[in-house]
Amino acid sequence: MFTPGTGFKKYAPYPVVLVELENNEKVYGQLVDHEEKDLNIGTKVISVLRKVRTASVD
Repeated sequence: MFTPGTGFKKYAPYPVVLVELENNEKVYGQLVDHEEKDLNIGTKVISVLRKVRTASVD
């Protein structure tokens, strides 16, 4: 991703992946903790949810 969304500029550029879940649904996500040489279409990945920021109540 070369043009990141608001709040993600400090991470650019970063890899984005399309992951197919076991129920055949697909989700996009940021790929972290990877070795580029190990990436191929069909590579199994582990989903980890991380809190990037907290919502503000205005």
